[in-house]
Amino acid sequence: GDSDIAILSGDSIGEVEIRSVNLVTGNTVGTHLSAAGTFLTNNFNVTYGLGNITILPAIATFTIDSVSLSQTYNGEPMSVGVTIVPDTVPYTVTYNGDTVPPVNPGTYVVQITVADPNYLGSLDTTLVIEPGTAVFSVDPSTLTQTFSGDPISLGVTVVPAGVAFTVTYDGGASLPVNAGTYTVHIAVDDPNYVGSLDTTLVIEQATAVFTTAPGTLSQTYNGAPLSVGVSVVPDGVAYTITYNGGATLPVNAGSYAVQIAVNDANYVGSLDATLVVQKVSATATTGIYVINKNDPLPAFTATYGGFINGDDASVVTSLSFTTSPNYTGNAGIYQIIVNASATNYAFTSVNGTLYVNPAGPGTKQVKPSFLCTWALEVPDANGYTHIAYWEYENKNQTAVYVPVGSNNSITGPVHDASEQTELFLAGGGSMATPFIADGGQLTWQVSSNKNDGSSGSVPANQSNVMCSSPGVKTFEDMPMEEAMDIRVYPNPSSGNVFLEFAEGKAENSYVEVYNAVGMKCAVHMQRNDDRTIGLDLAPFGAGLYVIRVLRDGAMASYTVVID
Repeated sequence: GDSDIAILSGDSIGEVEIRSVNLVTGNTVGTHLSAAGTFLTNNFNVTYGLGNITILPAIATFTIDSVSLSQTYNGEPMSVGVTIVPDTVPYTVTYNGDTVPPVNPGTYVVQITVADPNYLGSLDTTLVIEPGTAVFSVDPSTLTQTFSGDPISLGVTVVPAGVAFTVTYDGGASLPVNAGTYTVHIAVDDPNYVGSLDTTLVIEQATAVFTTAPGTLSQTYNGAPLSVGVSVVPDGVAYTITYNGGATLPVNAGSYAVQIAVNDANYVGSLDATLVVQKVSATATTGIYVINKNDPLPAFTATYGGFINGDDASVVTSLSFTTSPNYTGNAGIYQIIVNASATNYAFTSVNGTLYVNPAGPGTKQVKPSFLCTWALEVPDANGYTHIAYWEYENKNQTAVYVPVGSNNSITGPVHDASEQTELFLAGGGSMATPFIADGGQLTWQVSSNKNDGSSGSVPANQSNVMCSSPGVKTFEDMPMEEAMDIRVYPNPSSGNVFLEFAEGKAENSYVEVYNAVGMKCAVHMQRNDDRTIGLDLAPFGAGLYVIRVLRDGAMASYTVVID
């Protein structure tokens, strides 16, 4: 102060406190020159000397945010949270020696160092960036799919979007195609992320749809293997067909259970149907057989028609015959029905005929007779000039069958025997034989059974009697006394009419019956004895009937009423 100055200048006595004012060359850490401050006085010469002053660095203290030492990858640079005291001191942070904050997951050596020469301080630590977690999800609708023939994949979504990943199916990267169950592993393929998902993909078998060609479900035996026509959708799917459980195609007639089934691991599907192999229509034919009353049945035989593919009678598995009506020994006409069977043929019987001729006591011979000859105006297409008309009498109650041959023959001029009578109806009938007149004589001879168990032959010889019209002979009237000897009764009648003759006359008499309009009636006649002939007119109904009795070229007519 002023007192210190007065003392120093000699103007005053006392103690002086001198405070030097130094000049320091720096204020940062280090050694600096220090010079005393200038002091002016009249009483002293002041000498200034230089000094050194050393400034030591201060200590900066770092604090790390512990949360920031472990972070998770997010695609952005990541740094450690650092606090420094004093808070104005600059510093540097390096990560593995690089000042650029890291982005990718990993472990980084962090060095924090004061960047101010006036401070001392550093800190070493570690920053860990954990990989990010990728979250996968799978579209549920893609976990079960149906075989299509194309590669099949799952629908996968990842969060965050864009993270690369791999998908393997049963350990391989190839997409599955075939039906089956596949273990699916989905895994991150990005070093910055972790994450995976295991699941299962099921590829179900597709359905194959079968249809059969309708025309092939019913076929007819032809000797060759037969199959059902099959189509499948989709086309090309392999399948198997079995017939009654076997793969062999059927040949024989029958009904076969058909099973069509997929034979492809990628498809499922089947169809059951029935194949019917029809039998071929064929015929079994028997012929005409003749026996006598009470004879045993003959050994019938059959011939066959309709065989195919080289088959013959050896394929027939059973053969039997029945008669209709059932034969019990009685005379009559019977149908012979053939009952034949074979694996591959359905036989229709072409019925034969069994003629059982009357035989034994009471049997009457068939008696042919010549009626008249008709001369044609011009020869017919076969050159025949005349027609011989015949009649026959069969006094048995049943027809008699005599086949053309030695027992039923026409001899004489050239003639047409195609219409020669073989079946002689009960009562009688007629026959026409075209012939070429050459002066010779036609003879019709018929041999048949007699009542004594033997057989006899009756000839009919052509005469020069000419027809008044084709098949009509002009008869003379029977003498009155002979006509009066024939008694017709009852009259009127309910149906049965009897003709009673003089002794021995009935056998040589032939009877015809005509209705009121002139039509001849096929009347059943019964010869009770050598004097009586019975007529059954009931089947022809009520009305007026004319009975003609013919004998020895003469005719007598009688009228009866049936009521």
